[in-house]
Amino acid sequence: MSKQIEKIAVESVSDKQDNMVGLLNDLMGMDRELSAILSILKKVSESGILEGVAAMLERNGEVMSVLFNELTQKENSNFVRNILTIYTLLSRVEPERLGLFMKNLSRSLNSADSLKNEKPLGLLGIGREIKDPDVSAGIRVLLSAAKGFTAKHDTE
Repeated sequence: MSKQIEKIAVESVSDKQDNMVGLLNDLMGMDRELSAILSILKKVSESGILEGVAAMLERNGEVMSVLFNELTQKENSNFVRNILTIYTLLSRVEPERLGLFMKNLSRSLNSADSLKNEKPLGLLGIGREIKDPDVSAGIRVLLSAAKGFTAKHDTE
């Protein structure tokens, strides 16, 4: 048998109004931020991305099924595995060293056309270049990497 209700707790309307007024005041103080968010949302909506994401969420099971089927195909699973391997490689290299390498590589690629105007390197010229400690170290890294393609054991 139930007990008789003697007292009903009623939340006062003024507390709810105070909370809403506080929230509205906070929102009014963030007009620039809200305007930026609404602008981004409008651009996402105009581009069709918003509708695409909504459709994908509505058909979640079908989308996941197609995605899983694509990932399990041999070519795609090799691609994913290779991306993860590249990520692993890059995550093990010191950021400063990798940044310096990328800067030097971009400088070399950008100056490649100007190297065409120089006379061709002969065997003696290549020999002189190899004596440069930076070139020699680079060649050793490349040879070590080439050896890694056929190595039978992990030398970490």
